[in-house]
Amino acid sequence: MQSKNSDISGCEICGSSVVLTAVNHDRFSGEYFQIFGCSKCNHGRTAFHDWDTLGMYYPEAYYGGEKKRFIPLIEIIAKACRSKRAKRVRRLGLDRSNSILDHGCGRGHMLDELSALGWRCSGTEFTEGSAEEARVRGIHVVTTDLGRNPLSEIVEKYGVVTAWHVLEHVKSPREDLFLIRDLLEAKGRLLLEVPNWRSIQGMIDQGTWIYTESPRHISHFSKESLICLLEQCGFSVLNISTSSTEYGFFGMIQSLLNVFVPNENHLFLLLRGNHESAEPDSQKRGWWFSTLLTLILILPLAIIGVIAELVAISLGKGGVLRVIAQKNSDINALT
Repeated sequence: MQSKNSDISGCEICGSSVVLTAVNHDRFSGEYFQIFGCSKCNHGRTAFHDWDTLGMYYPEAYYGGEKKRFIPLIEIIAKACRSKRAKRVRRLGLDRSNSILDHGCGRGHMLDELSALGWRCSGTEFTEGSAEEARVRGIHVVTTDLGRNPLSEIVEKYGVVTAWHVLEHVKSPREDLFLIRDLLEAKGRLLLEVPNWRSIQGMIDQGTWIYTESPRHISHFSKESLICLLEQCGFSVLNISTSSTEYGFFGMIQSLLNVFVPNENHLFLLLRGNHESAEPDSQKRGWWFSTLLTLILILPLAIIGVIAELVAISLGKGGVLRVIAQKNSDINALT
């Protein structure tokens, strides 16, 4: 087992001591990555320092063939979820001109919908390939190479900045949040979502949890660490939720399946519609067995998983952290 080691000595959020908490397998490279957890704010950090090589962990298979990441039915559901994101933005109730920057806009489905309603829309992406379809939709998208931050290329101000499952990918979430704060109008709103590393589904087995996904996920947030970081970067948290129909229920079902199915996250790979993993030969030989076991267990575990996730949400331990935050006008709020 090839593992990436680390010299991480302290928490990037609060500076407290960290301990080795989990080891996560990358399905593309076949490598294993250590994750160190904070003893105080429960934040996690993937041990990764070879930033010049980060691009190799985002192979073409990660984005999916023919610009599709999942089988057709799941693509339809994903598009509907992007429409729901647009409704969340509209419900922010801004009393200023509607303008939005979507940090990590992907294929631009959400921005396309808001643009049709008269919003001034822009997006960022880290690769040209990811931004191509959004530009075809008429969305202005800023890209840079992986060594630079696309936020640093933007000069306009926005009433809203969104970051859907982006902050966990970046080298320095703190840098991104400071840049986002500078791009927001006075009392502008930030709407972001990240996986909840300290969710019940995440704690079932952090080493194989579908949303751990090292090394693409560098930072692993808890509710405590995310709130702390936002406040350090000049934001006031207005609302925080751990409920997500887009990610939460599936994540719990997949976590329960991982307890019984030999191949980790096998349901997810089936929904991807391809054999994309750099699996050990033993796992490749067990592909059909894992598929059969998944089909047998999917119905009962789906029922149990939905109930379990609803309970988790009621306890504030659902699979995601969705935050609405407001830019502080007081510069002295920064620490």
